[in-house]
Amino acid sequence: MITVTISVRAVFLAGLFLLAGAGALLTTGTVGSSTPESILQGDTDCDGDVDEQDALNDLLYAGNLTVGPFENCPEIGTEAAIPGPPGPEGPQGPEGPQGPVGEQGPPGLSGVEIVVESTDDDSSSPKGTRAPCPAGKKVIGGGAAASDVFIEQLALTITRPSGEGWLANVHEVTPTAATWRLHVYAICASVPE
Repeated sequence: MITVTISVRAVFLAGLFLLAGAGALLTTGTVGSSTPESILQGDTDCDGDVDEQDALNDLLYAGNLTVGPFENCPEIGTEAAIPGPPGPEGPQGPEGPQGPVGEQGPPGLSGVEIVVESTDDDSSSPKGTRAPCPAGKKVIGGGAAASDVFIEQLALTITRPSGEGWLANVHEVTPTAATWRLHVYAICASVPE
């Protein structure tokens, strides 16, 4: 009498070789999810590779035994479609209807005006003045300029908002007997609260 001992591993490896040779029996699975872009032939448990567990799953399936289910993986024995290349871009659709009118926005600035205040036209230095905005208006900008002399002879020491107006001061860098004046400009407007 001859006794033959076949290990489970030998049967398993034989089944693995049998399945590897019969590629049509291998199931299409996916890597990590059931998206067709990530299909891996033979990965029946969707763990990202084809290994002994996948071969065992195929053997169980071939023997009509229960396999799976595996999360995010198509059922063993089913085919998963692989998408073809994208088609050409379709034509642009017709223009949609006009949307509803939006709500009225908050009121903006109104009554914008420039107020100018000038110093005396003489040769005194330093000179300074303030251009005030009319009652009810706020200063939103301003500046200063000198007239009647070369700009290199003067230095602007202050130009800034001051209350509801604009303030500027200038002095002579090089003393001069020429007369000149300082003009201060305040840009004023009614500003909503």
